[in-house]
Amino acid sequence: MSIFIHDFSLSHIQYFNHYFFDSAHVFYGHRHDTWEINVVLDGQLEVTYDDTVFTLKANQAFIGEPNVFHRNHIAPGHTAELIVIHFTSHELPLLYLSQIFALSDENLILFKLALSDFEQFRVKHQLTSHTIDLAPASFKKLLEVFIGRIVKESVAIPYSNTKETLIYNQAVAYMKENLHRSCPILEIATACCVCSTTLKNIFRTYTGQGVNTFFMNMKLEESKRYLQQNNTLSTISERLGFTSQAYFSRSFKKAYGCSPLHYKTQYLKGL
Repeated sequence: MSIFIHDFSLSHIQYFNHYFFDSAHVFYGHRHDTWEINVVLDGQLEVTYDDTVFTLKANQAFIGEPNVFHRNHIAPGHTAELIVIHFTSHELPLLYLSQIFALSDENLILFKLALSDFEQFRVKHQLTSHTIDLAPASFKKLLEVFIGRIVKESVAIPYSNTKETLIYNQAVAYMKENLHRSCPILEIATACCVCSTTLKNIFRTYTGQGVNTFFMNMKLEESKRYLQQNNTLSTISERLGFTSQAYFSRSFKKAYGCSPLHYKTQYLKGL
């Protein structure tokens, strides 16, 4: 897992929401091209992030990188008050560190100050979750300081190490090592020393997806990186173990609503 250090600035704040979840809440997950910070103000929720699983509790924060799968749900008998903010920055150096942080009293006060500043502005100007780029500069600056402080202090929270989460971690690591070919569920399960049914149940629990769907999505996310590097479709389909270029193109369009060629053209145009 990679994370950024404390000297940086935010380019844009693209999304903000203040959630109150009950025990029925399940978010089945997604990927997006922005950074994301989650701050739990009360309660707790279970988070799946790439190949790790953890519990995010009150006064803890999680920072996620662009284009990494993540989902969350509330464990039975629990609730959660959660702040979710998406942002962009082109100045984030990367290091391999934890991405879950405990908030000191001072940092919690700082975050609530930023939150209060934004909430007053949002009500006055009737902003929605998707018109956040109009938020005041003071909110962005307070958020920059807050993120910089928690990363610099690096009071990290350990990831879950239950038997199920370790199997999940191992399976995702195996998939990453074998993106260049097809991997049947039985093969992945065998590599993790479990049966196929157990592996399927673990992926349903932690990702809300089947094993094959999750593996396909990993391949397609990797294909976007290759497209951004201006590789040909035939090269990409071969590198990622698709049976044909046509199958790769159909899968890409089904997942993202556009052909891989269109995606590559639009990306390269924007450089």
